[in-house]
Amino acid sequence: MNPITTNTNPLTRFRLPALMIAPALVIGLFARPASAQQSLQGPESMQFIEAMRGYLELIDRFSAIAQDPASSGVAAVLSAGEIFRNRTPEEAINFYTKLLPETKNEAVQRAIRIQLAELYKNTNQQEKALEQLRTLITSAPAEPPMPRMPYPPPTTGTPNR
Repeated sequence: MNPITTNTNPLTRFRLPALMIAPALVIGLFARPASAQQSLQGPESMQFIEAMRGYLELIDRFSAIAQDPASSGVAAVLSAGEIFRNRTPEEAINFYTKLLPETKNEAVQRAIRIQLAELYKNTNQQEKALEQLRTLITSAPAEPPMPRMPYPPPTTGTPNR
């Protein structure tokens, strides 16, 4: 192992999840314990609990994406597409065209080609759009892909309490 790139400090590995959970912890620290039981019965409390549940689900999904290189790359391609919505299609086409040869992951390459095909179609460059689609069609592997685990993962039995 390379001692320069190996990080044994667990705090640095979990910096992003810790930052995302911090607001919930701060809210919990400032809650008044004496009135906590009374306030759990109101509709505002149920809305807060549902909001926190949604927030925690978002953290779980974001964490799952961040741990999978292909999912992270595809998410980055889509995020770049959102940035380019406020710019010209030619800028997006140049960005993705330069990025494609540097991309190692096949799923990320496919995501880029999908974006390029859409951009070419929207700018009346039908032949270039068809070329990207042809590459997507002909480069698909013959064997079926590994099945993906559904999110959230299926639960079995009674949860631990």
